[in-house]
Formats: sequence, structure tokens, C-alpha cells
Amino acid sequence: MTLPLNERRGLNRQDAIDYLGIKGTYFDKEIRPLLRARKMGTSMVFDRLELDSVFEQIMLVGGDVGPTVKGATQWPKPQVLPKPKTAAGESIRPTKELDFKDVLRRIKQRKIGC
Repeated sequence: MTLPLNERRGLNRQDAIDYLGIKGTYFDKEIRPLLRARKMGTSMVFDRLELDSVFEQIMLVGGDVGPTVKGATQWPKPQVLPKPKTAAGESIRPTKELDFKDVLRRIKQRKIGC
């Protein structure tokens, strides 16, 4: 049995796109940089609650609505959303401890002179 999108906690990329009702290119360009994802198996999984939060930020800022007058060709300038704050050189990925352990393990396994 598969749960509806609004009842799942973790969503893969395509489910996240379907959940928000947007195009994949907009998701990759505007939404994805604001999210943290976790690799689970072969999928990157996004938290539905975080998707809701980012969606609410976009709605508050006032997203791209296009011309409202018939025949108008002028589109509003895009709003820039705040990026997650990180210190210099710090990753926004929540897995930095695991990444560090993996890199350290690989360094220790290297042969000298390679």
C-alpha cells in the first residue's frame, strides 16, 4: 500500500516535485538549494515538512506570477530567497561527520606514494 504524498514524511525528487506542483527545472534551480536531502538507498529523500516550510517562504515573498493583464509581456523581477546560513567552509549537508569519517578511512587505506 502506498500512502498519498501528503501523508509521507520522506519524498524522493519526483514526489517532491509532484507534491509542490512545480516543474523539475524550477525545483532544481530554486527549491533544491534551500533543502537538505538524505541519501537513502539509491534515492535522495527530502523531508515533506521542510518542503512545506520552503513553499511558505516563497509564498510570503511573492513568487513569479507572470503578467496579470491580457497581452502584457512584462514579468515581475524574481525574488531572491535567503540561503541557509553556514560558516566559511562549512557544508549545508547534515552528514558532514559521516563524510569526514569516510574520507579519513579512505586516507588511512591509501598506499604511501599514491
